[in-house]
Amino acid sequence: ILPACLVPLRLEAFFGFASMAQAGAAALLDAREVGVSDMVLLRNLSNAGITENLRVRHREGLIYSSVGPVLVAVNPYTWLQVPGTTFSIYSSEVMKLYSFKSRLDVPPHIFATAEAAFRQLVLEEESQCVIISGESGAGKTEASKQIQNYVAAISGGGDNVEQVKTIFLQSNQVLEAFGNAKTLRNNNSSRFGKYLEILFDRAGRPVGGRCRNYLLEKRRVVRPGRGERSFHIFYQLMRASDKVRTTFGLGDDASAFQYLSCSGAFDVPGVDDAAEFESTLSSLTAIGIPPKRSKAILRCVAAVLHIGNASFVGKLVEGSDGCELEDSQGLDSFSSLTGIEAAALDHVLRSRRFETMAPGGAVEAYDVPQNVAQASAARDGLAKAVFERLFDHVVACLNALLEGQQSETASSEDLRSIGVLDIYGFEIFEKNGFEQLCINYVNESLQQIFIELTLRAEQDEYQREKIQWTPITFCDNKDVQLLIEGRRPPGIFAVLDDTTRTAHAQEGRQVDAKFLDELCRAHSSNPRFSRSGKGFCVEHYAGSVRYDVDSFGEANKDRLAKDMIVLMQQSKLQFVQSLFPEIVDSNDRRLEPTAGSKMVKQCGALMKALKDCTPHYVRCIKSNDKKAAMHFDSSRVEHQVTYLGLLENVQVRRAGFAYRAEFSRFLERFKILSSETYPSVFRGSDRDGCMAICTAAKSKLRTLSEDVQMGKTMIFLRRPETFFGLERLREKRIGSYAARIQKRWRAFVSRRHLLQLRKAVSRLYDGSEKVRMRASFLRPYSGVYLPQDDVSDELFELLQLPQDERVVFSDVVKQWQLAPGPLQATGVRRLLVVTTKAVYLLEDMGRRSPVPRPSAGTSWNPLRVELRRILEIRSLRKIVVSSTPDSFVVIKPVVLERREPDKSFWESDKARVSCAATGLSFGLLRRRHHCRFSGKLYCKEVCSQLHPLPDFGWYTPTRVYDGSVGHFCTDVVEDVVLQMERKSELVAILQWLGSTAGGALDVNVESCPITLSRSPCEGSKVPGSRLVFQVEPARTFDEHVSFHDGALVVRVPEVRGITTEAMRALRKKDQQRAKLREQRRQEEARIRQEAEAARAERQEQERRRRVRESKARKQAEREAREQEEAAAEARAAANAAKRQSVGRFGSAGGPNAKSGSQLVGGELAAVLARRQQTT
Repeated sequence: ILPACLVPLRLEAFFGFASMAQAGAAALLDAREVGVSDMVLLRNLSNAGITENLRVRHREGLIYSSVGPVLVAVNPYTWLQVPGTTFSIYSSEVMKLYSFKSRLDVPPHIFATAEAAFRQLVLEEESQCVIISGESGAGKTEASKQIQNYVAAISGGGDNVEQVKTIFLQSNQVLEAFGNAKTLRNNNSSRFGKYLEILFDRAGRPVGGRCRNYLLEKRRVVRPGRGERSFHIFYQLMRASDKVRTTFGLGDDASAFQYLSCSGAFDVPGVDDAAEFESTLSSLTAIGIPPKRSKAILRCVAAVLHIGNASFVGKLVEGSDGCELEDSQGLDSFSSLTGIEAAALDHVLRSRRFETMAPGGAVEAYDVPQNVAQASAARDGLAKAVFERLFDHVVACLNALLEGQQSETASSEDLRSIGVLDIYGFEIFEKNGFEQLCINYVNESLQQIFIELTLRAEQDEYQREKIQWTPITFCDNKDVQLLIEGRRPPGIFAVLDDTTRTAHAQEGRQVDAKFLDELCRAHSSNPRFSRSGKGFCVEHYAGSVRYDVDSFGEANKDRLAKDMIVLMQQSKLQFVQSLFPEIVDSNDRRLEPTAGSKMVKQCGALMKALKDCTPHYVRCIKSNDKKAAMHFDSSRVEHQVTYLGLLENVQVRRAGFAYRAEFSRFLERFKILSSETYPSVFRGSDRDGCMAICTAAKSKLRTLSEDVQMGKTMIFLRRPETFFGLERLREKRIGSYAARIQKRWRAFVSRRHLLQLRKAVSRLYDGSEKVRMRASFLRPYSGVYLPQDDVSDELFELLQLPQDERVVFSDVVKQWQLAPGPLQATGVRRLLVVTTKAVYLLEDMGRRSPVPRPSAGTSWNPLRVELRRILEIRSLRKIVVSSTPDSFVVIKPVVLERREPDKSFWESDKARVSCAATGLSFGLLRRRHHCRFSGKLYCKEVCSQLHPLPDFGWYTPTRVYDGSVGHFCTDVVEDVVLQMERKSELVAILQWLGSTAGGALDVNVESCPITLSRSPCEGSKVPGSRLVFQVEPARTFDEHVSFHDGALVVRVPEVRGITTEAMRALRKKDQQRAKLREQRRQEEARIRQEAEAARAERQEQERRRRVRESKARKQAEREAREQEEAAAEARAAANAAKRQSVGRFGSAGGPNAKSGSQLVGGELAAVLARRQQTT
């Protein structure tokens, strides 16, 4: 039975895969380590070191790395496949490999993060969130979708559950159509923030959810960047069927619409907008939007395109700058599609209504004409408002459907959630505006919560485990957050709000300039802030960003004029009316919230939701800016590594302890390092097992005693080098155990095969009255009898066997040859290796010191193992054994005739002017010498060895290159006389190999003597012409060999052959031993099961305790936050009561109230003056 720590040795066998596809996917788990998968263990701790590690892994197709629990993903801009297969790394086979696996036991992958979130939700009974961050084009959207796919695949089933899964998966298509666009950096960039929560019941089944969207990039509707596209839905609608386009008054030319043509980009390579449109329609139905409402949504999308074609020209209106329609077709089409009056729309676009309070309390309304720029801005504002409300409506429909599924299944008290935050990453462009400030503010908040939660989790873990540690202090970016969102002193958003609310009479550029002046006065001493021309710079965590204040005031207003809202509410279409549900009160003077204040409020709610969950992080990185597949731009990546704070992440993890694990996990991984914990069943606690492992490893790893600390439930290692040392010890021990297991496995397989061969050999022996030695019956068999030492390693390194040639038998034997003396024979120790194709005879030369060659500037390192003869299986004629109970066997190959020396492959003398080994030039004093083995030219200093090469026709010693000694055969082809203990095994193996080689290899049992065949060439070493066996009375069990009258004489002790009764008795004893072994195995299995059950019970108790403590801690934190928020609200209410509120227009409002003319604006004041003059 294989221990779990040794799996896998062969994946298909031990994992029990149903298909080779699953076996190929499992190669991910068994892949060799490239670089460092967990960068906490990096030796070169720097941004450059992290970048280099990512580059090395990216080159091998390993796009995922980690920093402790933080996943780092590098976008390869191509779909990757599992090595050796044709399926994706996101396939269902790969999902199965990550299911129920700890993040520590599998390579980094987005599925590992999703698995960790889901298992913690079920086991810890706490809500989880996955925060995905990175630049645009770094792969955040794809990571979000893969998390949803994984959770949908592994979570529970049922009709209602499957419906919820379908809704979530189909929602991606709709949200991408309405919220994603092609940018210069990404063909499918999310232009909105999304926090998608999947709700689960106690059984881990998805039963509902909700989607929250943040800061849709409305500007893209009317002004997409050059070379970019607006939202996908516009282009999908332009590729719809003729019937659909005719219904909405659309042609087939996208350039005919101003909102689309201004960017100059209409298509995305590899994307079929027509097919995407059909997918969007089906997805709208899947998320609960019926076809009739879908048509109404598309009608409004088409209306947005049409109104962009409404253009204006300047015109004087009552002495003021006004305008009129230049082309009314776009406005008419918009009015027709939205069901409003075209004349009324024309009026609200070209004029703006102001209300004043005359003396006596009467309210007067004035329509102030708008110039071309103002009318165009009103048109664009209406288009952006319509599209934004369409997007919100789609999200609301999705949430309504998910809430309906939830209410039918479980109560809210029993629900937990996994939230996936997919929000645009940090942005730095040549010109950065209000949208970039909002985006970067959210990323600052996410970075701050990452620092807080990571650091807090780290230190809480140390405190919980009650280990000795030094408090970790790291700089955060709270000061940048206060610079943007602060109230006292006022931050950027607060100054902007104050400026836009008071500068009514000023043009947009004047408002922006005033805002910049006020901002610089408020933060002139802030080190994170500085003025830069017509803008300002903020030192973000990702670097310094310069913001251009152009259009800051207009973008911050983020509101539609009341008369515009009233007009849309008067639409004949109920759907259009539903998009504008607010109640408009002309007498309501309350200030509407600005875009900046909305962003601060939404961001605060998001951060609060994230703090109530257990966070998981995915940091996405762009490999290059050209979207080139598998191209890695090191400088670009290092910039992202820097501002994502990966180095700081590593430092946080390593400031305390680089490695930590639960006692049970550490024990399971390293138990083979101690004889107390392996292979016998360890009955103590997991903590005691860890201590036993550390005690056993301290003798080989000196730093372990200094770096290890034991907590309550976890073990901690301070330095990564200590962990690597344990891993090396583990790998070495696994190697030894694996060798044992493989040896036993081969023995079992070979034994089973050998039993079949032995039957044939036994029949042969019985038919020829061959006397068997008692030791040859029921002898244990493994097939490989060479010692597992350096000799064995060098032997196989010398042979370099191809993959289709495997070793089936090896042993140490004695080969009898003629001795150098006169008429003498000697037994030479040989290493015998039998493969599926040949028999190899090699000689162990022992350890030899390097031979210096001072004149050549080199030295020769002789091989320990040298080749003597290779006999191909197909060249063997027969195998001969005697009828006596001896240990000799004769292998008879086909004897070759003498051949002339082969020089056909030699280099010509002019082919080389210098030595092939040393590079020394040939000359008068340094002659050329051909190596008879390689044919290359060498100088004498390195080509001085003399050896025979019978395979090349050199039967007497001749010159060869020193480095080639041992790689060629030195014995001629002739009969080989071997003396060995395992003669029967060799005979059986050779007979089987002969049959598989296409012929039959005869095995002859001959009576004394056995005739030996010599080679006709020089260098023959056959010990005589005959092999004679003489059976003598048994004084000893040893054989005596001598050379007499040209024959090799073997005196064999007389032994009795084994009887049938004795054979039966031996077999019976063997069966009894096997039965006892099986009983012991079952007893060990029972003990192991009891120990595992006890451990599982202890772990479950520990889990329950941890859940209770975590819930209590979260509840205390939640109550503390609520008390802090209540106190802040009370302080704000008290401050508001002290301040005098601003009165209505025209009434006394105190010393800080503004006059009516200041609030109305310059244009309205001019109209009043003209009317007074007329009167």
